[in-house]
Amino acid sequence: MNAKRPKSPRSVEIISGNDDLLLEIILLLPPKTLVRFQSVSRHWQSLIFAASFGRQHTRLHHCRRPKPQPSFLLRNVLRFFYFNPRSKHFLPFNFTSPHTRILQSSNGLLLVESRNSPYGRRDYFVCNPTTRQARKLLIDYGGSERRKKAVIFGLCLAFDPSKSPYYDVVCLRGVQNSTSNYRVEVYNSESQTWKVVGEHSIAVSVKLSNGIYWNDGIYWIRPTSRSLYLDLQNGNLGNPPGIRTPWRKAGEINKNYIMESNGHFHCLAMYLRPDMKYLIVFELLADGSGWFEKYWVDLNPIAGEMNGPVGVMGIVRGEREDESSVLFHVPGKIISHRFCDGSFEVVLDLTRDKIYVEHRLQFQRYDGYQFIETLAPV
Repeated sequence: MNAKRPKSPRSVEIISGNDDLLLEIILLLPPKTLVRFQSVSRHWQSLIFAASFGRQHTRLHHCRRPKPQPSFLLRNVLRFFYFNPRSKHFLPFNFTSPHTRILQSSNGLLLVESRNSPYGRRDYFVCNPTTRQARKLLIDYGGSERRKKAVIFGLCLAFDPSKSPYYDVVCLRGVQNSTSNYRVEVYNSESQTWKVVGEHSIAVSVKLSNGIYWNDGIYWIRPTSRSLYLDLQNGNLGNPPGIRTPWRKAGEINKNYIMESNGHFHCLAMYLRPDMKYLIVFELLADGSGWFEKYWVDLNPIAGEMNGPVGVMGIVRGEREDESSVLFHVPGKIISHRFCDGSFEVVLDLTRDKIYVEHRLQFQRYDGYQFIETLAPV
């Protein structure tokens, strides 16, 4: 029997002593693995967390197929949890400040609002939950009088590593002596500066929170009221096409959710009544010209789980149909439904966890944020 050839210490020395060769090798590894590798030495940490390497790694892995399945950050009151539906890992996740609220997720980066106390001054950050890096956004409010007029009505993050390694943050704030005019300002992470791109009159009825970045634009979609779209290429505002959701019948509960996943923009309409429960998933056409019905889900097989409060935590669109699913939340459980075969599976059971409260949802409507793991620098 031939003895196994021992690994050559000389080979290890060659690789570890040649940064170019080492970077070429670790460039192929997934972000989570590299985050663990940064503890090998300070030198490795400096290589892995270098902005130039982070951008190169992000661009390569964002364009690779198949893309990794996303994870979620879930908020329960003041606590956050990391959850991966595929591995079913559910772990505490801590931000620097306990009074943190996620405003938006965009291709692995998060836009967050942070306070030192429940009623303290708001600060805004762009952070990477994989590397735990964060950058504070320096917003000029001016003097006290100007500060009153420069109220921020909406902040949105726009990041697409297939187009640029840098991100933009869109800010909509009030204009002095006007109740309907808003100034649009954009922060660019490459120049680290703000610039005014336009001023628009927007109806008071339009809500400018919970915007979603998709296809070079910010969308504020409200299925039952006015919606808005901001084109980031030219700074123009427009009205996206309406969604023709079914009318809510007497005694029927209807909930709508606007969600993006893997480049797909969705409106999820859930209808619950005693004799029938179902979910319709509408998708926006790639050119933004209209909506079509992508999925119809019969919820009656899990009707027993839906006698109390129920919500949709997220939709996961994979590269293939058999990798696509929707996540429902009922008290103490998160249930995954696979579109390809109609199956349901409990992917998270919290009935024995400290955060479980009987007959109550552990995570509310806007408490789940999908993200992909990335080394993108902030």
